Amino acid sequence: MLSHRRSTDPTLPVSASIVIGTDNVFRGSQKAPYTLVVFSDYECPFCRALYSQLPQTLKNYSGRLRLEIRNLPLTNIHPNALTAARLAETAKLQGRFWPIHDYLMREPLSKATLEFTDLHFGLDPRLSANADHRVQQDVMIAKLLNVRQVPTLFLCCPDNNVVRLKSLADLAVYM
Repeated sequence: MLSHRRSTDPTLPVSASIVIGTDNVFRGSQKAPYTLVVFSDYECPFCRALYSQLPQTLKNYSGRLRLEIRNLPLTNIHPNALTAARLAETAKLQGRFWPIHDYLMREPLSKATLEFTDLHFGLDPRLSANADHRVQQDVMIAKLLNVRQVPTLFLCCPDNNVVRLKSLADLAVYM
C-alpha cells in the first residue's frame, strides 16, 4: 500500500471539509478514513456508467472508503438534471436519499420518471426550497473546485488533503 501523500500528487489547496460539506449521507462505512466525493448529474450517461461501478469499488475498499454524491446538474445540455437533483436533495432531507438516488440513476430520466419519483416516494414539497438551496451549494462548491464536467471525482484523505482523481482506478494509488 502506498502512502497517499507524495510530492508529485495533485493535492488541491482546499480542505476535505469543504469538498465533503456538512449534513451529508454516505454510502459505505461512516467511519471510513477516506471519502470519495463524486460531482454528478442524474441525466449524464457517463455518471450513470460510473454509478454501475461504485458498488464494487466500495466493496474493494470496505471499511476504508465511503461515498458522497454532490450535484452538478448541467442544465444547458440536460433539461431534467436540475429537477432530479432537487428531488434527490428533498429525499436526503427526509432521510431517504439512497433509494431515490439509485432509482434516478437506473431509470431513463424523463419528466414522467421525475413525476413518478415525486409521487411514488412521497416527497414533501415543503422541503423544496431547502433542497434547491442544497443543490445551489453543491454548484457553488463545484465552481470553487473548478469542476466543469461530470462525473468529477475527489478523494478526501485522513489528513484533510484532497486529490482530484482521473478515474476510479486512481484510488489504488492512494489507498
